[in-house]
Amino acid sequence: MSFKGVAYLTSRWIIRQPTWLFQSVMFMLGFIVIMYAWGGVEGLRNLIIAWLIMGGWSTGINLIAQEIGWSRVGRTLHMYIASSITPFSYILGSFISSMMFLGVELVVVGFMAYMLGFFTELLVGLLLSIPLIFISMLLGIAIVMKLREGVNVSAITNPIANIFSILPPVLYPAKLVPSQVVVLGIAIPLRKIALLVPTATAAELARQLAGLGVSESLTYVATVFATWIIISIVIALYAIKWGHE
Repeated sequence: MSFKGVAYLTSRWIIRQPTWLFQSVMFMLGFIVIMYAWGGVEGLRNLIIAWLIMGGWSTGINLIAQEIGWSRVGRTLHMYIASSITPFSYILGSFISSMMFLGVELVVVGFMAYMLGFFTELLVGLLLSIPLIFISMLLGIAIVMKLREGVNVSAITNPIANIFSILPPVLYPAKLVPSQVVVLGIAIPLRKIALLVPTATAAELARQLAGLGVSESLTYVATVFATWIIISIVIALYAIKWGHE
């Protein structure tokens, strides 16, 4: 069985329950209405980037990693390990099956970008979402491989996916975060700290490349993002090795 077989097996729950995709579309349409009501066309311009970043992060940690986590809990992962399937093929198959959700979201975001003429935002958002999927997937795998049996995987991955998407400056520009705050006489670089979050730094990098303003230097943002890529690789290599012992 190759990665195609894994993709087929891990996509059955989506095919049999397509209402999950319908729910995703309705959620997006609701956000579009809210952002337009609050921020007009400029709000939608930021939403294009934000949604691609949020979609990439959620795909990696809330779909791919969650699928692997439930396979581990349900012991079907042992079946794959005992077969000729390599870890790469298994992860690739899980990745392909999860693309159905991101594909549906891309149709909605792509249509909105086409209607508004925001092609640059669509392009940079899509380009930055790809490495973010990689980061969130590896970090997610590292987490689920360390969970003890009996733990609800969704109870771990869902909050991580949502918190990292809603709280940091993803749906809103980082320039709205105060540059620094003074606590007990100590100046804290709040904006720089906020941009340490992988989703926030990816969104800020995309906004700068799309010409939506600069909150911190491009060097700082790019360095933080590159650091997250390195960290995720190191952590995942250790976790995947541990999980296959």
